[in-house]
Amino acid sequence: MGENDAYDVVGSHVKFTGKVIEVRVDDVRMSDGKVAQREIVAHPGAVAIVALDDEGKIVLVNQYRHPVRARLDVFPFDFGPTPLSTFVVPMSIRDAPRAEVAARLSDRGLLDQLDQRFLDAIDGGIADGCYLASDGGDGSLVGRSLGDLAREWRMPVPEVCLEVMRRAGENFYDAMVVERWADWQDLRWALAQPDFLVMGDGLTGALDGPLSGHALSVADWGYAPVMLGRFVREERLASLPAVVARMTSEPAAQLGLTDRGVLAPGYRADLVVFDPDTVGSPVRPDALIAMPAGIAHVFVNGRAVLRDGRLTGALPGVVGHRPG
Repeated sequence: MGENDAYDVVGSHVKFTGKVIEVRVDDVRMSDGKVAQREIVAHPGAVAIVALDDEGKIVLVNQYRHPVRARLDVFPFDFGPTPLSTFVVPMSIRDAPRAEVAARLSDRGLLDQLDQRFLDAIDGGIADGCYLASDGGDGSLVGRSLGDLAREWRMPVPEVCLEVMRRAGENFYDAMVVERWADWQDLRWALAQPDFLVMGDGLTGALDGPLSGHALSVADWGYAPVMLGRFVREERLASLPAVVARMTSEPAAQLGLTDRGVLAPGYRADLVVFDPDTVGSPVRPDALIAMPAGIAHVFVNGRAVLRDGRLTGALPGVVGHRPG
């Protein structure tokens, strides 16, 4: 079609009118002269209002989103993972091949394109609370804060980020930090709410295999023990049965898993045996790998993978698939 050509709408039929949307079918004359039907969902638009309290904090409303039948989730840590590349690699080159981006990491001109929000955060002292979870290399920098490295290397924090990634070479995307993402007052409120599922954002916690000795998140090695020990036993934010359900049967139900999440005939026998009086974890943002306490046995698909605190060598896990 030419630049000024148009598809004429020769008819329009409203099929449904609701409070929020309208559904209609348009008859559209195509470029060959034939008429085709196109289904359209029209939304009149909306206005978002952000409510702030006297301290400038955003007031959030806990909502159930029915179209996706989803509940919100929360993990019991105020630190979460962020790739270093998010801080200093501009959007203009992020889609380039990995080798090309790696070659650009020695270009100090990238520092002229930094997001002002990152610079403001550095001025606010964020660097001392950003700990390297992975340096993309031999792990020698893991646990160090960006502030510590800036003082040791005598360079500004943005240059530290570039230097860490430059040392990682083409593995620069593996360079990660954990940084504070939430206020504990807000987290405690969410952790106490029965509508919030309890989860972790961890990916790599492993005692053996290629991922042994690696961690990208505080939750890799501790979200369940910390929730059970600190927030259930010590702070009594919620009852033990309720929290166990929020970590097992309720997430399984939300994901549509019909054979997991509870102990019942015909279900996968996934089971963790722990002592509620001792369960816990010493994991910290600057020490992400920490063995939890109070966990005696772990069974996966009915087979023991941990017995009396020791690995059995069994590998009965399978990749799960959502029904349908």
